[in-house]
Amino acid sequence: MTTIQHYKTTVEITEFMARLVAEGYTRVGSGYWSVVFGKDKFVCKVGEAKSKGYLSFVRQAIKHPENPHLPKIYAAGIFHVGNRPYFVVHMERLTPTRSMNSAVVDKWFEEHNLDDSWDFDYLHVVKKCSKTKALKELADILAKLYKKYDEDMADFNLMWRTRGVKQPELVIIDPVWK
Repeated sequence: MTTIQHYKTTVEITEFMARLVAEGYTRVGSGYWSVVFGKDKFVCKVGEAKSKGYLSFVRQAIKHPENPHLPKIYAAGIFHVGNRPYFVVHMERLTPTRSMNSAVVDKWFEEHNLDDSWDFDYLHVVKKCSKTKALKELADILAKLYKKYDEDMADFNLMWRTRGVKQPELVIIDPVWK
């Protein structure tokens, strides 16, 4: 998958979410434009396609699948019911920052020469202080997005990949809005 596919459908967004629940997904979170359902090691984010910033971010995550700081996107689509579009993004399930041991989170930021999540509001700090190519690439991606959309870098948009890795990895899940 290299892009977000578009589909015509007669299934309204509420019916789609009801189908997820019928398939065993449970609601695990929500945002201004979306609702997130989880099952096993996956989540499905469903929302109004008015959120152009989020969809641009998803395109960047699809374009850079090797970057550990972006979520693994398995499928993404925009579904059109008449002239009312909604998006569905199927991706890996991550661990919220609030569920992480604060010492582990602090250690990760220290090891990467960052103070905390607010450094992502000041991308020059990330680029200057980062030891890794992946974080510098992330800063470039965020800078590109911040030129077009309002940043939304709050702690709830920072999550952690803990499955299948030796050390937790910071993952940005929704850094822009509008």
